[in-house]
Amino acid sequence: MAHLKPVPVEWVERGPILENVQTGNDIDVLKFPVPRHHERDCGRYIATASAVITQDPDDSWFNVGTYRSKVYDGRTIGCQITEGKHGRIIATSILSAANP
Repeated sequence: MAHLKPVPVEWVERGPILENVQTGNDIDVLKFPVPRHHERDCGRYIATASAVITQDPDDSWFNVGTYRSKVYDGRTIGCQITEGKHGRIIATSILSAANP
């Protein structure tokens, strides 16, 4: 790590990753393989042990948490953030501000 040299970012207008873009009503996350990780899972999870980055809307600090993202249907994904976690505190703050 002492000799780590980051690779510089290169922004491009075209590339293979930009060839398959879905927007609006064309979005369907079920086009990706979405496994049921455990026999007792109540659904399929597109992300398990993934890094979710949230930002506090008031103080602008960031949190990185490991949460699960459940697929409910082709256009709906929920993020499971348990109580007491910083991500839940941030989400609750955002929802409270949106629904006074």
